[in-house]
Amino acid sequence: MSSTHRQLMSALIEKDKATIAQLKQTLQQESEALKTRAHSDLPRLIEEKNQWLQALEHSSGQRAQILKASSLPTTKEAWEQLLLDVGDQQIQDDWQSVQAEFKQCHTMNEVNGKLISRSRNTLGHLVNLLKGQDSTPELYNQSGGRQANSGAYTMVKA
Repeated sequence: MSSTHRQLMSALIEKDKATIAQLKQTLQQESEALKTRAHSDLPRLIEEKNQWLQALEHSSGQRAQILKASSLPTTKEAWEQLLLDVGDQQIQDDWQSVQAEFKQCHTMNEVNGKLISRSRNTLGHLVNLLKGQDSTPELYNQSGGRQANSGAYTMVKA
């Protein structure tokens, strides 16, 4: 393995670390905006999040190019084997750190998605109440299939 490959791999991993740190910060801000219902901040945060994800995708493409140049398949396992072949413990440790931080970002994004879903459900329920309707759950029939309730009904009549 040439020192150029080693330097390139190290620089790529360092870039990933910085990008993931920015992504994590954006996800934290998104979480706070969702919790405080500061919905006006969300479009900017979503745009930032997409930019960081695109940067990580670009980095993934660069890793694939390195693997192809080394005549290896473009898989995570091949990348990790290449890192082992380099024999630089710091690069390997940095890669493990990147992987752990990315998993945290994934978890944070899932939590934010659940917050968005809950907000949408709450808003839908409130809109139905304002319309004088109540959304009722689906019921199961005798054969165990789902059966829509008879539809919305007016809760109050004037």
